[in-house]
Amino acid sequence: MRRVWMLLFLTVIALSGLGAIRSPELGDLAPGTGKSIVDVHVHVAGLGYGDSGCFINEGMRNNFRFPFYLWAMGVKEEELEQHGDRILFDRLSSRIAASQTVGKAVILAMDGYVTLEGVLDKEQTQIYVPNAYVARETARFDNLVLGASVNPNRKDAIERLRTAHGDGAVLVKWIPSIMNIDPADPRHIPFYQVMVELGIPLLTHTGMEKSFANARDELSDPLRLK
Repeated sequence: MRRVWMLLFLTVIALSGLGAIRSPELGDLAPGTGKSIVDVHVHVAGLGYGDSGCFINEGMRNNFRFPFYLWAMGVKEEELEQHGDRILFDRLSSRIAASQTVGKAVILAMDGYVTLEGVLDKEQTQIYVPNAYVARETARFDNLVLGASVNPNRKDAIERLRTAHGDGAVLVKWIPSIMNIDPADPRHIPFYQVMVELGIPLLTHTGMEKSFANARDELSDPLRLK
């Protein structure tokens, strides 16, 4: 067990959006250009246009933050409806290509609120971005990489983790306080062990969560990761 926890030091604690790293593990970025930075914390969302499978619940859609997120992503809802949610990937890729320092970005899927019985609760899921969708869209670009999201409460969590790894995922993303994940739950140990086996690190939020309509901050206590 000590080996498991020592290897889990790879866990990245995402505080205040700190997400740019220099990483030779993610491949040849752009030799001679200085574009050696990989941004490992890039979110996308969607409203289900173009059969993306994404959704945002009513509480988040009606929240004052929603229009600001559209603005930050540089897109209007009318554009999503016309071109599909995938337009976000086109724009992200173009922005990265124009960057002088960032060579690649890890685009994060986002699993939903899953009950302890392993059921996805769509009413309590504030944002949902499927792994398969992000895998499909990032595969279209050389400068976008899959960051998977698997809620360990799912009955088939380990199977989903292995599938994501096979699709090229370089990490697993959690926001415990909105996904109903207790990182200290001993039932998740087999999931952690498979992460170690596959060499996949965890990118997880900790502390207070103010980006969503509501959150259970006690689940993001960093001591629960220890």
